Amino acid sequence: MSVRFYSEYLSNINTLSITLFIKGVPPDLSINTFSLAFLSENDNSKKNIITFPFKIIPSSLRISETEDTVILKLKTEKEWFNVKMTSINDMPIIYDSKILKNINCLYCNKCGSQLSILKNPVNSENISPKDLSVLTSFKRVVDLPSDHWFEMMDCWLCVPSDISRFEGQIGIGSMAAKINELLLGRTFIILHPDNILENSYIQKNYEVKQTLVYIWKEILCKHCEQKIGFSLVNTSENDKIVAIKLHKYKITIDLFSNKKKEIVRFNSISFIECFVADLFEYANSRASYKFIIKNEKAEPMGLIWLLNWNVYITTNNFGSENITSKAVKLLFIDCINDNSPLTNQWKNDTQIEVLEYEHQCCIELLNYLQQSQQAIPKEQQRFNNFNVGFITYTMKS
Repeated sequence: MSVRFYSEYLSNINTLSITLFIKGVPPDLSINTFSLAFLSENDNSKKNIITFPFKIIPSSLRISETEDTVILKLKTEKEWFNVKMTSINDMPIIYDSKILKNINCLYCNKCGSQLSILKNPVNSENISPKDLSVLTSFKRVVDLPSDHWFEMMDCWLCVPSDISRFEGQIGIGSMAAKINELLLGRTFIILHPDNILENSYIQKNYEVKQTLVYIWKEILCKHCEQKIGFSLVNTSENDKIVAIKLHKYKITIDLFSNKKKEIVRFNSISFIECFVADLFEYANSRASYKFIIKNEKAEPMGLIWLLNWNVYITTNNFGSENITSKAVKLLFIDCINDNSPLTNQWKNDTQIEVLEYEHQCCIELLNYLQQSQQAIPKEQQRFNNFNVGFITYTMKS
């Protein structure tokens, strides 16, 4: 069995910290410019090798020990660092129109039921074989700006006549797609109501206290009752549906591959990936680093404090997974199992952002954070009254 380890690279100070979960420094420990190696604790014929995508300075090695771990601190040569430094203005992969082009069909990712349909497809007689995607895909996929675009409109528009053009649109700060076209947000896809199968979903009806013309109502998959998104309805026209918003992490996507000339299944998009994108968006657009995570009943599920978004983590101690990835380092409190006084304090602080998700998604997030905490050395798992965890991510190319 390989020796368990956990390492963090802090690019802003060019420091690499490696924790080996063993007792005592291995006598055969060797370090070269891109890796370190040592024999296994129980099998002297098996060598443990840990590699890194940057150049280590072996002479900078400093070693310390705890009862059950050995901690190695090393400096790295910045010009050899092969992993791009991240600023909060950089975004993780958000599956935009460059990646999700030629979308053919959308399905519920729980039961596999078809959700979308193309309306009035183009006549195949006028299409050449090399343009088959026109027959089988949505005509256009358009990226939406930041979710906070309407709040920043004052910075873009100078005179009242400019602003008045938006006031008659589909709700203040909302957009709707055209037939056979899709709008892509960070964590959702917006369709025209004619592009979703009428018998594929159920709309939840509930009393709305606000006197708004346009409101979002939750929708569920008709077959398995999974919550898949929202419908935008016009209350002045007997709740006529004008747009459908589907969560990316609740659907399965088929794409037309120009290379293979066939329809292929796209890898599932996880809720955790979408959550990291939300963190970056709020930190970038609102300079927010503290968050309350709530479920759909507005019950606090967790507190999160964004600590560092530019950590590079390598570990074989994350369950059955081996991780080598950029990560967001954060502090968190599980409000379900930890009756922290900070919960009420943060609830009454208007400077702390609220992120609301389905209850099951909140549970998934907390489970992920607790698993990441267990990958971290014990002496680093707590900071003041918070737990320490991380979430890995892939940068947008």
